[in-house]
Amino acid sequence: MRKVENSMGSDMSTRTIPDYTLYKTILETSMDGFWLVDINGNILEVNNAYCELSGYSRKELLSMNVAEVEALESHTKIKKHIKFLNKAGSQRFTTKHRCKNGKIIELEVSANSIKYDHITTFAFFRDITEKIEAQQALRASEELFRNTMDNMLEGCQIIGRDWKYLYVNNTVIKQSRKSKEELLGHTMMDVYPDFEKTHVYSILKDCMEHLKSCQFENEFHFPDGSKGWFILGVQPVPEGIFILSLDITELMEIQKDLQNAKRDWENIFQAIGQPSFILDTERNIIAANRTTVKMTGKPEEELIGKKCHEILHKKDSYPIDCPLEKILSSGSMETGEMEVEALEGTYLVSCTPIFNEQNVLEKIIHIATDITERKKTEKQVMEYQKQLKQMASEILLAEERERHRIAAGIHDDIGQRLAIIKFGLDSLRASESRPEVLSSLKRQGELITNTLEEVRSLTFELSNPLLYEIGVEAAIEAWLMDHIQNKCGIKCNFFSNGPKLYLTEQTRIILFQGVRELLTNIVKHAKADSITVNIIRTNKSMQINIKDNGIGFNASMANKLKNVKRGFGLFNLREKLEYLNGRLEIQDTSPKGTFATIYIPIKKKENNSKEALS
Repeated sequence: MRKVENSMGSDMSTRTIPDYTLYKTILETSMDGFWLVDINGNILEVNNAYCELSGYSRKELLSMNVAEVEALESHTKIKKHIKFLNKAGSQRFTTKHRCKNGKIIELEVSANSIKYDHITTFAFFRDITEKIEAQQALRASEELFRNTMDNMLEGCQIIGRDWKYLYVNNTVIKQSRKSKEELLGHTMMDVYPDFEKTHVYSILKDCMEHLKSCQFENEFHFPDGSKGWFILGVQPVPEGIFILSLDITELMEIQKDLQNAKRDWENIFQAIGQPSFILDTERNIIAANRTTVKMTGKPEEELIGKKCHEILHKKDSYPIDCPLEKILSSGSMETGEMEVEALEGTYLVSCTPIFNEQNVLEKIIHIATDITERKKTEKQVMEYQKQLKQMASEILLAEERERHRIAAGIHDDIGQRLAIIKFGLDSLRASESRPEVLSSLKRQGELITNTLEEVRSLTFELSNPLLYEIGVEAAIEAWLMDHIQNKCGIKCNFFSNGPKLYLTEQTRIILFQGVRELLTNIVKHAKADSITVNIIRTNKSMQINIKDNGIGFNASMANKLKNVKRGFGLFNLREKLEYLNGRLEIQDTSPKGTFATIYIPIKKKENNSKEALS
């Protein structure tokens, strides 16, 4: 038996000290690390558990001082700590030790001092590194969770069983129009007087008392007169209830606007004065307006689900040139004029596509506008225009015949008389010897010769006799060479090829006048020194190409002159050619001049006519 004295110097009761081997076995099997140190911090004994914690062997540790593994305190502080422990007797604390591999571990220490032969200290060490890391992770997680809760877009609040606000995040503060100080620690009844009289209170109370979860929408009226719609999700928690609030005020306003827009669209759709459908991509009617119901004589429920061609055209398949068929391939608005049997008239059918968010065709708006009267009017106008063109043609022929008659009269009457007078003057000159009389007769003869030339020119201006004698091409060539080249000094080239054609008097007149109009414009405006006329004939058409090397002009404006009425200019030429189903095209090829084309088709019966050669 040994008497053991504690560190405070008091005598302990005498007790039996277990055998050292038993002590050793207990320490070696302990899950906690153990060591025994002297008053200077030298390690006197360690167990296997501490060796495993530190990574040092027992031999290494028995040669070391506490300061060599301690990571927080210096050697001096360690000695002071041991002295304090010897006085206090025991102490629990945490520290950090440095392992052999350099790793720092967190330790929970239970230290005691004993007085046996000399004062020593023994300590048990428990590795709490993972525990500390878990606590730090938990704190970080809690902080992250709290930050997440504080900054959520949804409002988060915890209401205690006494109806006090225990937690509110930033969104709740914004949603409630209250400060955090006005909410936390106050009851909902304090913040919102008469709250217990509301429907929301009944729902929250039921959730709190019966531990039920629920979700509902509610419109809140705030003290400042404003309103807001919220979705509230309520969940029971140990403290009371947790409320998640989502502000859907803007969404409700958008839905309201959508409802108003839908109502407005429905009103507009129903108010359209033309038969109107909404179709799916399979041509099925999914909506019809009042006008459609009225004009077809079928109620809307009878129209829904039917194919549009079944209703409008009374056919099992869609008609040719159906705008709806075109829209399925083009993807853009299509229109077309169609005879609609069910509506007994001609309609302008307009189909407008409607695409979804994925840009996939979803619906088609089908509107049929009645143009029956318009088409009748257009037909009448076209008939009137045809008659006017016929009258213009007859006037043209009558005018040309009158010109020809006047020209023939001038040539045959005045021309012949002047020729007789000139013959008489020439006879007088032959029998006269007086110089002064001869001189006078000579002057008079020259005057009559010039007058005869002017009469001849006037005759050609009024009506070119070659047009009637040898055809339009010869007349063009003669006028081109005589008037343009000889009188105006512009070099002219003339080409003609193809089979002979037999043209009516009207066609010959229009072609000659047209070429003369174009050549006159070149002389007046083009400042050209070269003109080429090329006539190309086929059994089905005649084409006259006129090219100059002048300064050119605004061809696009010239091509629009069909909208301008100015005498017998380009507009009248176009009108005359259109009467023959022909056309006039002008191209500006500046700086190389202008290229004009007169084109007319030749009818078979016209080509077989024997009125005149071309």
